[in-house]
Amino acid sequence: LDRQVARILCEIDFDTTTVILLADNGSGKLGTVAPYVPKHAKSSMFEGGLRVPLIVRSPAIPANLRGTYH
Repeated sequence: LDRQVARILCEIDFDTTTVILLADNGSGKLGTVAPYVPKHAKSSMFEGGLRVPLIVRSPAIPANLRGTYH
């Protein structure tokens, strides 16, 4: 996946394109197998389903905010 995203990023024009990368972090209860516990799956209060990475790169974001975390 990393290689394919990199190929796309190398071809686009960042002056006119907004890129949004969102990861679906964690597995559902039915897809969770040992040694993992189904009650720790997505939609629970455990780490695996709460912190979902989001990366946005857009010409609409002011230059002074790029590379910062909010």
